[in-house]
Amino acid sequence: KLFCYSFTSWDSKKEWSTELPVEEEVVGLAAGDGWLAASTDMNRVRIFTIGGAQKQIIEVGGPIITTSGHEDLLFITFHNGIGLRGNQCIAYSIYRIKPSLKPFPLVSCEPLPVSPKAQVAWIGFSDEGTPVCSDSKDMLRILSGRYWTPFCTMKEHLAGASDHFWVVGVSELMQRIRAVKCKGLAYPPTLPRPVLMQLDAQVKEQMFALTCNTSC
Repeated sequence: KLFCYSFTSWDSKKEWSTELPVEEEVVGLAAGDGWLAASTDMNRVRIFTIGGAQKQIIEVGGPIITTSGHEDLLFITFHNGIGLRGNQCIAYSIYRIKPSLKPFPLVSCEPLPVSPKAQVAWIGFSDEGTPVCSDSKDMLRILSGRYWTPFCTMKEHLAGASDHFWVVGVSELMQRIRAVKCKGLAYPPTLPRPVLMQLDAQVKEQMFALTCNTSC
C-alpha cells in the first residue's frame, strides 16, 4: 500500500493512498515538481501526480537499486546483468516527467560507472540539477553531458578504513559536498543527531598525473 500526505496541497485532499497488486511491493520512492515515483520489486516504476492519479508505468530492465527526483527529472539506477570478478553491472535511466508529455521521454539510458568491487551508495542531484552518484568506496561522480566524471575522492577526507560519507547535497558552483561522516558504518545513525560536514571537491592528483616514459 502506498500512502501520500501532501504538505503543500491547497485543497482539502491532503492525503491519499492506493493499493498495489498483491504480488507487488514498493521498494523505493522519489519525488519532483508535482509528481512522485514508486519503484517496486517487479522492476517497475509507477508515476503518480501529487493528487494520487497514476500517470504512467515504466518497466525497468532489471532489479531497481534506487531512484531520485529533481523538478521534472527522474533518475533510476538498476542492475543490468551479472557482474564479473566481484564487480557490479549497473545502468541508469533519466526520464523527463511532465504532465503535458506522454509517454514521458527518456533523456538518457547508459551504463553507470562505479569503482571496482564497489556498490552504489547514493544517487541524487546537485543544487544545479545535475545527476550525481557516489559508491561504497566514497568516489563521487557527476554527469557531464553524456559521460560521468570524478567530482571528489571523499575517502581522502576519512581516517578510518571502515569510515564512509553519506552525501546530503552537492554544489557545482561552490565546488563543495555536504555530507555526514559515518564512523564504521555505511549509513548515518539517527541518534545522536548527525553532524553535517562540508567537503571541498577534489580528486586524487594521481588520477590525472600521467607520465610519458618514451619520447613524445
